[in-house]
Amino acid sequence: MSSLLSKVAQLRTRIVDRSYGWTGIEIGRHAIQLAQIEKVRGNFRLSAIWTVEHACKSSPDVSESDDIPPGNFAWETPETFSKHGIDALTLEQLDNLNALFRGRKCSATLNDGLIEYRELELPEASPSESQSMVHSEIAIETACEFDEIVTACWNLPKGNARSSSVSMGAVSLRKSTAMRLANQLLSVGFECQTLDALPCAMARSLSIMNREPSSVSMAIDLGYEQSTLIVMAGEQLVLTRCLRNQGLLQLLHQIAATYDVSLSDANVLLIQSESKLSSDSLGSNNSLSALHQQINRMLQSLRHEIERTLRYLDRSLGITRPAQLVLMGHGSAIPNIARLMEGKLGIATIPWTMEYRNGEDDSTHLAPFAVAAGLSLLAWEDAQCM
Repeated sequence: MSSLLSKVAQLRTRIVDRSYGWTGIEIGRHAIQLAQIEKVRGNFRLSAIWTVEHACKSSPDVSESDDIPPGNFAWETPETFSKHGIDALTLEQLDNLNALFRGRKCSATLNDGLIEYRELELPEASPSESQSMVHSEIAIETACEFDEIVTACWNLPKGNARSSSVSMGAVSLRKSTAMRLANQLLSVGFECQTLDALPCAMARSLSIMNREPSSVSMAIDLGYEQSTLIVMAGEQLVLTRCLRNQGLLQLLHQIAATYDVSLSDANVLLIQSESKLSSDSLGSNNSLSALHQQINRMLQSLRHEIERTLRYLDRSLGITRPAQLVLMGHGSAIPNIARLMEGKLGIATIPWTMEYRNGEDDSTHLAPFAVAAGLSLLAWEDAQCM
């Protein structure tokens, strides 16, 4: 009897000591990244990850449909996504993942500017009044009816301590787009609890990786249409920069033109460059060198923007230079990208990573799931961005 009670106690301890976050779903132009975090005896680790590539990215039948925009990627603009949402074949793939992730609850975000970010200067006011002012300002700026959009905002550090105004970071999305997305996810078994802002999800993932909570840290999400740069001072998100036209899409167009391939094939060449471009299939030993030159040009442009950001932190906000840069997003999977960026910036650069229950420690493999992991962490938070 005592042995049985002991086993029951052990089982209860294992159940109590383990909990699961929501399924985090990052929806982008090229693919949908999913991740779930579990908490075991107070420690977080990745429990499950998966990538669903958009069906219409590679299916000629779908891209020719009247309901789906043509091209190698699913959504060419935010307006296109607002009209179509997630295509049917991609939803079908999501529907098959319920067994991989625990629970039905999820949180989601849209990257590449599909949830718009902006900064506003407003008079000092209560949190509810600030939220109302932000909502009104964005409605006017976007020519939307007040009830047609959903917004969220948070305070940013003052650049001028004597100023009576308050700096606010804000995100917005059309309510119809949010409702369509929530209904589409529900149709495949995911109950969307919140739509989060990309910078907030990045900050959450950066915090869980940062072993010195009081330090200044910086991360960049290398997306397709744009890259998103954040800086945290301790646990506070103090700066977000959306580097438009600084994503991978321009680089992919260059690769596609150089090798006369589709954007989808250019993406494969970019992510698997070390093995693919050294093969005889491309016919020249200069191929890898040409690709590296194209990557270097992209990094040079990013370096300029990051250095501008570092100067602003120092001169306007009095924030010290971050000790390292953490890479997230699809671009973090480019071979040797961390080493190349570190050489350009002179700042220690590492891919995002965390403990994975499967025992994998390949940060290049895990870094593209950083945002989805940050979304999963919302299950343990009371306050959410949107």
